[in-house]
Amino acid sequence: SSGQFTFNSVPAGTYTITPSITGATSSLFYPASYTGVVVTNSTNLTSENFNANVGYTVSGTVSYGGSQTGHTYLYLQNNNCGGSQGNPGTSITEATLTSDGNYTIRGVPPGSYTLYAWMDSTGITSGTDYPGPQGAPNTNDATGSNSDVSVTNGNVTTANVTLQSPTYATPPSNPSIQ
Repeated sequence: SSGQFTFNSVPAGTYTITPSITGATSSLFYPASYTGVVVTNSTNLTSENFNANVGYTVSGTVSYGGSQTGHTYLYLQNNNCGGSQGNPGTSITEATLTSDGNYTIRGVPPGSYTLYAWMDSTGITSGTDYPGPQGAPNTNDATGSNSDVSVTNGNVTTANVTLQSPTYATPPSNPSIQ
């Protein structure tokens, strides 16, 4: 619980120390391991320290009942930090959306998140310009969000989101041309 570790009565030899966290789906240690750790009869090692980040998975379904088609993008934004740069995310194809809508985002640190999703109905998906500009939200894209995604000490499997097609308001009067 404190992150300290001790090996007692280790026979003399050369060892590799590789850390892991029980119960965590994934974890990232720095360094990943110490290799060539030499233990002699009089060795008392104290400098093999690791830093770790724990990452869980967030999964669920995306549903959509509208007529637009395209690749769907999802990302998690930490509710305590603004911006969308470097946030964990994923994408699903049109075929996945229409079959079951399942997605999984991996490597999510503990925290409170809002899940954002949008369908890129204007991205270039084939032809000579593929891959073209994809994954950029546009005002005509179907969008959705779920502000109740809490990652504490385990995987989240019920982070569902429903996409809605945009609605457009009719201007109160016709624009004039000058």
